Amino acid sequence: ELPDYTNVLFHEYTHRLVRIGLRPAPTWLNEGLAEVFGSAQVGARSVTVGRLSPWHLQTLRTQGTMPLERLLCVNNGSPEYREERTARLFYAEAAFLTHYLLLADHGSHRTQLVTYLRLLVDGELPADATETAFGGVETLERALREYVGHTLFPVMEFTTTITPQSVSVRELSPAEADTYLADFFLHTGQPEAARVRIEEALRLEPGLASAHLQQGWLLTLEGRRRDAAAAFAEARRLAPDDPLANYAVGVADVGSVGDLQAREEALRK
Repeated sequence: ELPDYTNVLFHEYTHRLVRIGLRPAPTWLNEGLAEVFGSAQVGARSVTVGRLSPWHLQTLRTQGTMPLERLLCVNNGSPEYREERTARLFYAEAAFLTHYLLLADHGSHRTQLVTYLRLLVDGELPADATETAFGGVETLERALREYVGHTLFPVMEFTTTITPQSVSVRELSPAEADTYLADFFLHTGQPEAARVRIEEALRLEPGLASAHLQQGWLLTLEGRRRDAAAAFAEARRLAPDDPLANYAVGVADVGSVGDLQAREEALRK
């Protein structure tokens, strides 16, 4: 069994996947998916998805559901999302609505959810998309309230095929560890801390592709696009098959059209 804190990691990783693959995802669905998949339980031979927090159920049964019309319109700046006294109810209802659409009635409502998302992508207003996909807010709200009153809720269970023996591990070199820390610092708004790690990594291993890659991202952050492009090119030279190095070369816009072919080749690779 994995420790409990992994649910936080699963929750945030789901957000990452949603940002990549489900744009635009309304806030209720973004958080609902994160709650459903964030509660995944990973065992030695199986993974179970969909065991929602009992606190969510208790919240909905003691406080009741917020009007669904309001839930569907909540965004990241809404008080229902940002204020502690209302956020608990928002998360609970978003989780159960998503759970209902994904798992209730043997997954028969998933096509409705797909239709809803396609309509949003096509520019439909949330209210119109809800009417077309779910038969209207009132219909969906009645279904959700009935669902919350259930005593049993379905889950998905998958048999795992990866065994510990099939996973290889190795110890990172000090320079490699520095590049991972630099990446973390760059993504958490600490460029000076990242600079220290990058410089140390390059001192220890001047030919380490990942160190040049992180140097390129730091230079990009500083607005030094040509220097960044050179760092990315060096990373790709040192590791020509590395996906991130190729991606970096592909997106390094240095303001000229002469390198478009090389950038396209890198992105295709």
